[in-house]
Amino acid sequence: MQVARFAVNQYRFPGVEVKGYKRRYYPYNSALTHVIGYVSKINDKDVDRLDKEGKLANYASTHDIGKLGIERYYEDVLHGQTGYEEVEVNNRGRVIRQLKEVPPQAGRDIYLTLDLKLQQYIETLLAGSRAAVVGDRPAYRRYSGAGFNPEL
Repeated sequence: MQVARFAVNQYRFPGVEVKGYKRRYYPYNSALTHVIGYVSKINDKDVDRLDKEGKLANYASTHDIGKLGIERYYEDVLHGQTGYEEVEVNNRGRVIRQLKEVPPQAGRDIYLTLDLKLQQYIETLLAGSRAAVVGDRPAYRRYSGAGFNPEL
């Protein structure tokens, strides 16, 4: 409600704008971190890699990128395409007309088949140890005991 009120009166606050920010939610904390991975802020190393791959422009308005696991492997699928708008403005910065609009494209959904109970069971078995479990079937692919909370 307050954001809507501000948006109506935004002309009174030149140079101030409201931007939304989405954040991933990982409901199972450390149980699936090595499989799902996590997203984090884009750093200089990411910028260099994206630039070499010709993808940097698509991250101009993005804060996060997949760093590990499925989040990193499927980054191109999950990220989507950034949109933009080219406008003509007058000497006061007011928009006169729109020259071009490229709408953003949302990333696609992916569907996983993970055995959460098995992952949690292995996590309890390996608690406090430096060990890993690797399976021969895709559904049982891996678990590492050095878990972490991806929400941090």
